[in-house]
Amino acid sequence: QALGDGGDYTSSAYTTARAVKISEPVQLDAPVSPRETAAETSISVAWDAVANASGYRLLWKNKADSAYSRVVFDATTTSYELTGLDNGATYYWKVQALGDGGAFLSSAYTTARTVKISEPVQLDAPVSPRETAAETSISVAWDAVANASGYRLLWKNKADSAYSRVVFDATTTSYELTGLDNGATYYWKVQALGDGGAFLSSAYTTARSVETTSASFAAFDLDSELFDNLDEEDLDLLALEVAGMLLASGRRLF
Repeated sequence: QALGDGGDYTSSAYTTARAVKISEPVQLDAPVSPRETAAETSISVAWDAVANASGYRLLWKNKADSAYSRVVFDATTTSYELTGLDNGATYYWKVQALGDGGAFLSSAYTTARTVKISEPVQLDAPVSPRETAAETSISVAWDAVANASGYRLLWKNKADSAYSRVVFDATTTSYELTGLDNGATYYWKVQALGDGGAFLSSAYTTARSVETTSASFAAFDLDSELFDNLDEEDLDLLALEVAGMLLASGRRLF
């Protein structure tokens, strides 16, 4: 309508009413090609970008849980790594393209995808355990175990109740036990260590029994100049000292 001036001109009639329809907001398509790669305690998920999406909402949960966890990304993010998951567990995940609150509505979620985290594998126990004993030491060794992150060695004197232990990295497959008692029996065993993820630690090898050698004494030359210069009393004292050494070592005198 054109407005008059209230004097010579009066206002015009209105134009014929025109019909205009505001377009309906468009719902975005759900992301396509959802895909995943599972590891020991994680799942890497991805999807194709959706035109006009303002972002994405990702939902996931353990099969044993009732509620989904969720995270929202901007439009440039089309992949994510779910971490801290449980070995051997089954997980569901789905993703949605987000609208802009105006011309574009958020999409439906993709169909929930099922992913199972692989069970951890127990390592084999070390093979070919072996040892070489000396008077106060035992050298032990074993063959390397594939995928081991290290080894745990246990040993003890037969007379003791508790084992001593030491841990090595994966490059160490031998060790010398020192400061042992001569003539004593010792037990030892070794275990391959897992990585806390895909590989569990092995069982211990069967405990091996090994005896350190007894102390040895050099033979005396009774015709030597040493004995030629000893009187009868000195010889008696020497004999008593040698007898004491033999008894201390656990050897029989006769």
